[in-house]
Amino acid sequence: MYLDNEKNVSEEARPSSSKNEPSNLELAYLQELLSKGKRHYICNEPRIALEVFVELCEKVADIYGQTGDECAEPYLYYAKTLLEMARVENGVLGNAVKDAPVLGDTEDASAEGDHGEEVDNLNIEEDLEGNPKKSFEVSEVCEQGKNEEIEDEEENVENEVTKESSDCEAADDEEITNMQLSWEMFELCCIICNRMITYGEEKKVNEAKSFLAEAKYGLAQISLESERYDESVVDFQACLELYKNILTDKEDRKIAEVYYNIGLALLFDKKFAEAITNFEQAVSVLEARVKMLENKVNESEENGDKDKIDEYKKEITELKDLVLLDMMAKIEDAQEMKKQGDASVDAVKKFAKEMFSGISNGFEEGFDQGFDKEFNNTATSKDVINDIGFKVRSIKRKSEDEFPPSEAKKFKPSNDASTDEL
Repeated sequence: MYLDNEKNVSEEARPSSSKNEPSNLELAYLQELLSKGKRHYICNEPRIALEVFVELCEKVADIYGQTGDECAEPYLYYAKTLLEMARVENGVLGNAVKDAPVLGDTEDASAEGDHGEEVDNLNIEEDLEGNPKKSFEVSEVCEQGKNEEIEDEEENVENEVTKESSDCEAADDEEITNMQLSWEMFELCCIICNRMITYGEEKKVNEAKSFLAEAKYGLAQISLESERYDESVVDFQACLELYKNILTDKEDRKIAEVYYNIGLALLFDKKFAEAITNFEQAVSVLEARVKMLENKVNESEENGDKDKIDEYKKEITELKDLVLLDMMAKIEDAQEMKKQGDASVDAVKKFAKEMFSGISNGFEEGFDQGFDKEFNNTATSKDVINDIGFKVRSIKRKSEDEFPPSEAKKFKPSNDASTDEL
């Protein structure tokens, strides 16, 4: 399903109102669809969930308008499901030949075909020996058959050419991918949520911020998998700020997860020092959560409340394994990569100094300074070398404010990059 986002800007700038007042029966059915879709999504059944969310989004768009406040949550889960479907499709492309015939069956079929041809040939030869007139008739039939085959081949060639041209035209009008549609639906959800935060009812603001945080997280995931690491970090950081603002539990695993993914994007972008900092932040949040859960276990034991002790202990074990086996391993990887990068710079310095060993010490000192991160350029305006760098305009993704509320940013597909999640 692709929703047309082209609407009047002034109309979308203000809070939306429902086109039609739904009946109680319709509201109950919409809620049932939402619950059903969420259940299939959580149970890792994206294909079934997708069918449910398509129907839900069509209905809410028809009732409340395509940018109604009530569309935010359905669009969000529709986008999440599309993203999961894109991942499933990317993972099963190699299994397209699983229904190919078995080798033994193919050999049997070809053997039967050869044997059948031999029997037919024997029958024809026997008929020809006993009836010369039939020989002439058979030759005429064969000649006629050859002519018909030639005509059929010419028709097949024309049909193939027509089919190829129609396929090319269809390819030009090919529908957008699930990944791209997921991106656009996340963007549309962001537009609706930003409007709700600005113009909506106060009681819905926190809910809108929660949806916005999840939509930003989805956009960041797509950028990460598409190797657009700068955009990914920007959206992850926006998600992080929203979570810090709305989550009462500052040791929430969602916060640690976002820190972890920021570190992952920076690691892929070879910004090792920043990646290590964010991985350490994730570890710090999870360690604080472990301490909080251990305190809850002690309090429950003192009060004789054993209902949630097992649940707390299970999460403590999971978090400790997560920190020790995954987080610390990522930190070690980033540190090792940083060392290798520093070693590469040192090797380049050494090699260059050996190559230019006949030049004065003044050059060597300047060369060392050129690789020194703390070196400050103290040249005067007279010594400044002409540099065209200031003329290069960096291209950045527009902020939410720069976009008209009616337009979602376009997704630019690229190579997939896998992401580890908590």
